[in-house]
Amino acid sequence: MARQYSLENVHLEGWKIAHSWQRGTAQAQLVKPVLRTLTIASAGWSPSTNGLARGKVVYVSATKPDEFQAYKGKLKGAIVTYEKPSELMSQGPASGPYDGPDVQAPQAPERRTKSESEKFDEARRAFLRREGVSAVLYDSGKHNALLSVSNVAVDYESRAALPTAMLTHEDYSLIWPLLQKGEVEIQIALTNSFSDAPVEVHNVVAEIRGAEKPDEVVILCAHLDSWDLGSGSTDDGTGVVSVLEAMRAIKAVGLDDHRTALCGNLSGGQRTRVSLACALVSRPELLVLDEPTVGLDPVLRVDLWDQFHQLAQRGTTLVVSSHVMDEADHCGDLLLMREGHLLAHSTPTKLREDTGCQSLEEAFLSVIRHSTAAAAG
Repeated sequence: MARQYSLENVHLEGWKIAHSWQRGTAQAQLVKPVLRTLTIASAGWSPSTNGLARGKVVYVSATKPDEFQAYKGKLKGAIVTYEKPSELMSQGPASGPYDGPDVQAPQAPERRTKSESEKFDEARRAFLRREGVSAVLYDSGKHNALLSVSNVAVDYESRAALPTAMLTHEDYSLIWPLLQKGEVEIQIALTNSFSDAPVEVHNVVAEIRGAEKPDEVVILCAHLDSWDLGSGSTDDGTGVVSVLEAMRAIKAVGLDDHRTALCGNLSGGQRTRVSLACALVSRPELLVLDEPTVGLDPVLRVDLWDQFHQLAQRGTTLVVSSHVMDEADHCGDLLLMREGHLLAHSTPTKLREDTGCQSLEEAFLSVIRHSTAAAAG
């Protein structure tokens, strides 16, 4: 796809991960104090359970390693959870403008060290594994019984991971109050598989290299990951398409040489191209242009009208509003208006023939004179 969009230096950059992972089946059932089938999915890089595992649900509330001792000898065969049900975010529409961070200059990454939270998670997994825990359950934390997935293996290495599953928020929220009242038992079976050897995976890299500051870059990123639960437009597709469409639009309006410039530093004509690029990202069926080439240099005007005609040939309807007859001459269908009234509906060629005028400006004035005379008479 990057090559179809005429991007440059399209190539793969590979690296290896310890193991690939293949999702198998995931089944769970609440068996005490009530019988109910649960909706679950294996977390990424989760190992399989030892067949069908049945155990008591235990809430491990430890937040420090020295609190693990309260659970020592009590977790063999247990199905563990660490957290209370999630507080879901409101699903209402976003309000107000974007208030995130401003664009920042790139900086060299800091040396990666484990955070205290990561160290604790690692210690907790090791403790639970030594105690013989059968599985770990997480709340997906999403509305409408949607499942989310995260990776439970450090650096894609499965040896330290526990069998782990994500429950829908609704099912997790059912188990939690039952657990506060008494004993809860679940049976669960996860079947997943791993590659025996390391596997090479890749980034797809493509560039727009302009003549102006060719070594200066702006990085646009998106991902296609391994989560089958968020495939297509639900997850990965939207990000990938946004990146590709942004690059396609930059190429389409001829901003290659200025691809890293801030819009505020561009000339008026270049900013017109930026506006057009923004509109083109969504592949609109209807594009409304207000005096799109007025005041621009002749070469740029010709280039833009070529692009407008190409859009029209691909099926986009373009509506151009202008008081400059030179722009009207590029349109296939004309509506001539004055003071809110429609005076004529024609084409540039037919309007010239009907008025006997050589230029569209003379033809427009002729229509106005006849209209004024008819209204006065």
